[in-house]
Formats: sequence, C-alpha cells, structure tokens
Amino acid sequence: MPTPERMNEPNNLEYLDTDWKLATVYTAFLFPKSQQDAIRLIYKKNKGIGGKAPIIKHPVNWIIDAREELMEKGYLVRTDNKLKNSIIKADVEPIITSLIEAGAKTGPAPAPAPAPEIIEGTRRVLDSNWFRKFFSYEYLYNPITYRNKSVYEPYLETIKHTPSGDRLEIKSLKNRLFQLLYEIGYYSHNIRWLMDDIQREQRESIVGSDDPILKDLLASQNLEELIDNNRSGIPPHFIEIYYYCITNTDMNPMNNYYPEKFLKHLVYSHAGSFIPMQVSIFLRSAPYTSSVRPLDCGYIMKIFHHDWRRLEHVQSEPEGPVLVKK
Repeated sequence: MPTPERMNEPNNLEYLDTDWKLATVYTAFLFPKSQQDAIRLIYKKNKGIGGKAPIIKHPVNWIIDAREELMEKGYLVRTDNKLKNSIIKADVEPIITSLIEAGAKTGPAPAPAPAPEIIEGTRRVLDSNWFRKFFSYEYLYNPITYRNKSVYEPYLETIKHTPSGDRLEIKSLKNRLFQLLYEIGYYSHNIRWLMDDIQREQRESIVGSDDPILKDLLASQNLEELIDNNRSGIPPHFIEIYYYCITNTDMNPMNNYYPEKFLKHLVYSHAGSFIPMQVSIFLRSAPYTSSVRPLDCGYIMKIFHHDWRRLEHVQSEPEGPVLVKK
C-alpha cells in the first residue's frame, strides 16, 4: 500500500521509475490481462499448446502488492465487473501526463499544453490495441531488433536471468516509453507527409497543424476503426514501395540500425499512415536518450520519389507484386 507521501504524488512515469517493481507490473498490464496472466508474463510462463496454464513456483506477493498500489492510485483499471479473473489494463494517462510535463520543461519558458483535441487524439492512439501490442508477450520476450541483430533499445535489458529462470524487470520505463513514442511520432509524421505529398495534385495539401484526420479519429471508437474506414485512401503500392525503400537503403551505418519489426508493425498496419500529424508532432516532443538515431527519413523520401516516378511510367495496376529495381 502506498505511503501518504506517495499517494500525493502525480500520476506520471517518474512515480513508476521510483521502484522497478511498480514499473514492471505497470508494463505487464499495458497489454490487458488478468492478474494470473500478468504473473505468468512476468515469469515467462506463457500458456502452452491448448491454452494450458503453467504452475507458478515463484514469489508472487510483490506482484500482488504492486498491483494493489497501482490500482489504488489509478495507474491500473479494471475493464469489467468480474469477481474472478477480471481483466486489468494500465491506464495511459500517466504517459500523457509525463509527455505534457516534458514539453513544459523544454526551452527558456514553459511551453503551453497541447490543445485538448490533440491530447484526446493521443489518448486514443495510446489506448489502442495497436499500441498496446508493443507490450504483449510476443514483443517482450521476442523483442524488436535492429538489422544488425542488437536489441531495440526500449527493450534492452528488460529480462533478468536468474538461476530459477527468466523474469521481466523494467527499469527506466520513462526513457523506454519516450523513445518508442518519439519514433512512432517521427516515422508516422514522415509517412503521412509523404503520402500527402504524392496526392497533392488530387486534393488540397495537409497542413501539419490542421490535419483533418484528427477529427475523424475523435469521431471514431478507436484507432483501429479510423484505419478501417480510411485504408482505401492509401495510394496503390504506396506501402510496398515505402517499405522497400527502408529495407534497401544503402547508407552506412544507417542500414544496420533500423528496427525492422517495429517498422513493419507501423507501416503494414497502416497506423503510420493515419496517426494525425498533430498527434505525431506531440509524440515527437518526447525527450529521451539513446545510442542509436532514427533513420534519415529525408533520404528515404528521396529514394521513394525516384521509385514512385518509375512506377508512374508503367501501367497503374500491374499484375502481381510491384518490383522496383535500383
């Protein structure tokens, strides 16, 4: 149970970083699940074939205590009224609060908070199944890697190896989340700008501060519904050519440092095409430290335009996959 001093602290990521147990349990519930499934996740005891639940032979009281503290402070919320096996999820509000606080600390004078509609749009992106998947068993125990096989830094050193087995142990959660959010914003901003750039002859250009897709997101139930309602507006072969340009860049050493699984999830889910620019810009405000810089999207756009012009000289709907030769 939290002390009176901790009860008065704001709900932000700094609070979670005061104790790796709190950060670990919060992370375990970012992808919604029951308490038992969270315990299995933390101790790498995923359900086997047929969904048979393994027996947990590890200490679990620290997990239960952290879960109770986080629920009392509002970091975790129930998604149903079940008395047993209730599904719990981590609230994304502490992430948004920390983003706003970080923005207010940049520059000589505090920056104004983003407009309410931008904050709500960000909330819908972070509360989506698409975003929460980054914290599923699949991603935590089979983490994203760069092309050179090193672990993508938000997932680096999150698994503690002990004589009794592996265990999830999260430290510096704020920096991990901020790098992930920054790169979601960075790549989404560039993908959406590029998609708009090649469509400017057909319609009015998007202005980053007034992207109309934000209104569509706020009118949708969630990010997934927005994508389903708009995916037909993606130009034919845009996704295939864009991802081809990423995977075939010949810039060194940049070509060794792109997080392949991350970019596939962003690009092929179409989330990168429809996260509103206002939200992407807000996510890009997240300050973080990393030894690896994101890819140079300016260079990727350059080679994309070269390949896109080549495509315009062939039939608009060729049979089979589009192969772009260098």
